[in-house]
Amino acid sequence: MSIALYADELRCVIYDEAPGGGDPLDPNSLMNRPVVNPMGWLANIYFHSDFDYYGAPFHGTATISHAAVAGTSQQVAYFTTFEGQAVRTDHLLLTHSLGYVPRFFVHYGNLMIPHGMPVQDEGSGLKRFVTGYATTSQIRLSELAYSSASTLSAVSRTYGAVVFANSEANPFLDQLLIEPGNVIFGQGRFSLSWPHLRVVGSGESPYAQALGRTAGVGNGSLRVYPPNGSPIDFGPYVNKSGLSAPSFVNVTVGR
Repeated sequence: MSIALYADELRCVIYDEAPGGGDPLDPNSLMNRPVVNPMGWLANIYFHSDFDYYGAPFHGTATISHAAVAGTSQQVAYFTTFEGQAVRTDHLLLTHSLGYVPRFFVHYGNLMIPHGMPVQDEGSGLKRFVTGYATTSQIRLSELAYSSASTLSAVSRTYGAVVFANSEANPFLDQLLIEPGNVIFGQGRFSLSWPHLRVVGSGESPYAQALGRTAGVGNGSLRVYPPNGSPIDFGPYVNKSGLSAPSFVNVTVGR
């Protein structure tokens, strides 16, 4: 097999030719089956403009100051005392200008954050959780922090975010353009103007895409599997739902 580049008004493809030969300019030639049926010839594909390559026009980091949550203790009956409180706070992490709710990653330290990721644990009852979410102009963090009779300490945490644009063709761009410092495939579905998502080896990036469920509730407690596969438990977790460590694909954004 030889590597071929095919481009017409419908698509741009880099691929290993399929067996059978034929006219390289005819999309219906046997050799060009990966062009017209990329999912059927996925192993042959290096790039196909029908696919989504997760271009990332916005990325950055922000340090957020999480406030202390005061400890409380309130006796409501002779033998009943309520301890602690829950405080919800919202934080701006990154501003984008896409005008729609995009896909995104958020990471803290060396871990991509699953929804409801614990970022502070000071013992029994003293916990802080964050969940990333997107609006049409911002990536934000929803925080839920708990005290007990003791106060949950104030902390600062640095988070990173990557925002992915929708994979859409721009009719004003070329199907194929290669020039010094600039490459465009598929009318902008892939462009060197911003980085794209790619697979890397284990440990090379804090980002990983889970291929299964990452959290479960059991016995009134929570278990979360971050990308390193080691579970984080909060409370006396009992696995009643068959939750196990999911597989992850390690990825990064850039060249």
